[in-house]
Amino acid sequence: MLSSIKKNICGKVTRTLMEGSIEVYPIKDYGAVEIGFHKFYNNEEPNAISQPVKFIIVWKNENDKWLITKVISLH
Repeated sequence: MLSSIKKNICGKVTRTLMEGSIEVYPIKDYGAVEIGFHKFYNNEEPNAISQPVKFIIVWKNENDKWLITKVISLH
């Protein structure tokens, strides 16, 4: 999976966070959920229009380290 991502996405796509869109909610005895909007741009098509899409990230706080356990990007 990692080699596929490096081959097909790295250096070809730019992700931009929509300013002011982040919401973070604690999950008792687990971590937190982060919700926001981002845009993706194809670096080879600089004039293409990108619509904001919602993403959700579930974070786990384990031994004082924040780990991503699930990423959902609704695009």
